This record gives sequence, structure tokens and C-alpha cells, in this order.
Amino acid sequence: MDDKPVQHREVEGFESKLFLSYFKQGLYILEGGVDSGFFHVLPEDYKPRLLRVKGLYKHVHVRQFPLDRKSLNSGDVFLLDFGKKIYQFIGADAGVFEKHKASEVVANLKEKRGHHIDLIVLDQDSPTSDDEEFWQAIGGRGEIVNEPKDSDIMENKKTDLKLFKLSDKTGNLNFEFVAEAGGINSSCFNSDDVFLLDKGFIIYIWVGKNASREEKKSGMRYAMKYITENHDNLPLPISVVPESSQNNAIPGLLK
Repeated sequence: MDDKPVQHREVEGFESKLFLSYFKQGLYILEGGVDSGFFHVLPEDYKPRLLRVKGLYKHVHVRQFPLDRKSLNSGDVFLLDFGKKIYQFIGADAGVFEKHKASEVVANLKEKRGHHIDLIVLDQDSPTSDDEEFWQAIGGRGEIVNEPKDSDIMENKKTDLKLFKLSDKTGNLNFEFVAEAGGINSSCFNSDDVFLLDKGFIIYIWVGKNASREEKKSGMRYAMKYITENHDNLPLPISVVPESSQNNAIPGLLK
């Protein structure tokens, strides 16, 4: 490959829409090894695991949490997986999207395991006599917290466009404001420097083909510092786009 790749930084639990779109069956973050020809776990040998099913940017995100009641919250759907039996715990404030996606995850697990799985659905607002095993596995009954959703924080992160330039033409590395919102266009960029574009929910580092070595290697450091100082250290995705790349466009701005 003669072309230089576009680099991306993604943070677990705060994945971007683009990153999640590559996982058509959902992104699964689990502990332990992978079931394969060399490492095969029988249904009877499954260790119980608690999975949170969350709708992120219209995509599914499945993440394993500790077997603890404190892992639950009222805004999501949780699956307690025993191998041959799965408890589906529906938080009181869980949305239709989470419920639908949880059902898809269960169907997926059934298909992958190739055996019958008993599904017991528990509603936070409607306790039943079938839930004792569920509560025992996570340490007993108790209060269920209502946490803000990470996806809401990221998806609603809006700001006016801001463009900054990183240049060492003066002999020192300077990070300076260039333009914002409607004042930003392709003429603001040049091949001799590195530019940082803040789109609120993602930070782009555009690297001019003639940028100095110091400018190039400092782009990510300045982007991280900028996020800390201007976005409350939120784990925003960062995309490094070299001008020399065939794919040197910034979505919605440069083409």
C-alpha cells in the first residue's frame, strides 16, 4: 500500500458512530478467551456473566460487567448469561431500542451456541417469583441506580466548529486559533502546517504534506491537551488525516 492510512483513536465505552457501524451484529466487549477450535466451552461449564446491552448511535454495544447489583441501572437492559439459561433484566427507564436490541443479542447467542436456551424476562417494575436465581447471582436485591447514559453525553455533544493551527515556523511550536463555524473552508488549510478541527463530538488532526517532523509528532499531544482543557476530558474520538492520503477529506468540510 503506497497510501498513508487515516488513523483513529477510539475509547472503550465511547466509540464513535463510524467505528460502531463496522460491527453489524453489535460490538461485544467481554472478559476471557474466545470460543474456538482450540478453546471450547460447553454450555454446562459456562461461568455466569452479566452483560449490559446499550443502544449507542443506533448501533448495539454489549459490555460485560461484574456480577454485582451495583452494575445495574434503570436506563438499560442487562442479560445474566448462565449458558443454557439467560435472564433479561429490563430497567424501568430502558428504551424500546435497548429492549429490541437485547432480544437480538439473545437470538444471536442461541444461534451461535446451537442449543436450546431458556429465556426469563424480568421487568424492574414488575417483580416475579422467577427472579430469585438472578438476584442471588448478583449479590442480592437492593436499590437500582439511575445513571446518565454515556451515549447520550457523547451523541448530544454539540459545539460550534473551531479550527486551530499547529506551526513551528517561528522556531517555536505555536498552537493558534484560525477560524470558527462559517468562516472555516478549504482555504484555511495549507500544506506546511498541522490543523486541529473541533467538531464537538470528534476532533480531526489534518496533517499537511510539508509539515515538519515536530508538528506531525505533536498533533496528537495537542489534541489530547485541547480535549482536557475544552471538553472536560471527555474521551472524544480523534482522527488523524494526512493530506497526502487519498482519503484526506474531513467529513462535512473538506472534499
